[in-house]
Amino acid sequence: MSLLMDFTPNGYLSLSNSSVLRSHFLKKLSEAPDIGGSRLLMNRKEHTMLEACLADFFYAHTMLLFNSEFNANVSFFSCIPQPGDSIDERVGLRIGESSLFLFRESLYSIDGMFTPLREIADLLEKTFSLKKGYLVIDEAHATEIYGPQRRGCDMLLGLDRHFWKSFGCNWRSVFQDFKFTLNLLNPFLIDYSVVVVMTTLTQDYLLNYAQSLIYTTSLSYSNIVAADCSFDMLIDGTAQHPLMELWKISPALVSLPLHFQPPSTLMSGHPSPIIPVLHSTHVCSLVPPYALTLLALGINARPIMWPTVLKGKNHVCMCLHSGNIRDDIDHFVDGIVTWAEDTLKV
Repeated sequence: MSLLMDFTPNGYLSLSNSSVLRSHFLKKLSEAPDIGGSRLLMNRKEHTMLEACLADFFYAHTMLLFNSEFNANVSFFSCIPQPGDSIDERVGLRIGESSLFLFRESLYSIDGMFTPLREIADLLEKTFSLKKGYLVIDEAHATEIYGPQRRGCDMLLGLDRHFWKSFGCNWRSVFQDFKFTLNLLNPFLIDYSVVVVMTTLTQDYLLNYAQSLIYTTSLSYSNIVAADCSFDMLIDGTAQHPLMELWKISPALVSLPLHFQPPSTLMSGHPSPIIPVLHSTHVCSLVPPYALTLLALGINARPIMWPTVLKGKNHVCMCLHSGNIRDDIDHFVDGIVTWAEDTLKV
């Protein structure tokens, strides 16, 4: 059975296929046993060492590892905002007037669009008084690709020194506290574990009050090793080559036919590796028909459907990886054209 051509989200640098990463992981994995338990009761040196390494890389006071970005977000939003504060996501949840927590992704995995972070940050800084406006940024799909040493969009845009921030990179999510007028939190995730950048006081607070952390088994040793090895490739520059390959192939999206939505471009000049293939339908449960055609042609590009997206906005998301080549993109486009021609014949 032949392997599917992969255009699914995440893993933009194709590190899971790296023989260097695999060898590094297996070597480290053989050096210690694997023991599980709650992070509240366990604090193995492997956790501490990885958190210290990440804190140094992200210029943070300290770090806290979570099992997933979801757990990290739940822990943060259930503990940090206080009664009387407001949380505004895509739709907006109004709780009070004291403080505003504005949540956005720097790069949206659904449509590949970049958020105008600088404009939003300037608006919040002008609108809210000291420590009243908090910009919360999810860097899940931006870190490992953008910014100095791939630390994320906020550092690329020069926003990292102004806010309560966090950076995204392979295997983690981050929150960090800086005593400035406007704060930024920016959680990120690639794969299974998440790390949160914060002050020591915030870390102690979450360790005692964040139920999704306290009542969940902490990351296994194998997860810690995988995160450590993956991050080593980012620090020592090994990941630079696959990044160059990704940037080399990403501009090919710009020349796709007009029925594809043009990819969003960051100020760095590098386009988003994510592009949605839209289909005009008002049937909420309908799988975009070309998704089945692509799958039959050996192309793994999954449909994104309501309620994940708005009604009538079902589409297939094309995500490029450094392991893709131009022929892969041409094959994808040919698959869409094949479906369109077959549809016209009906």
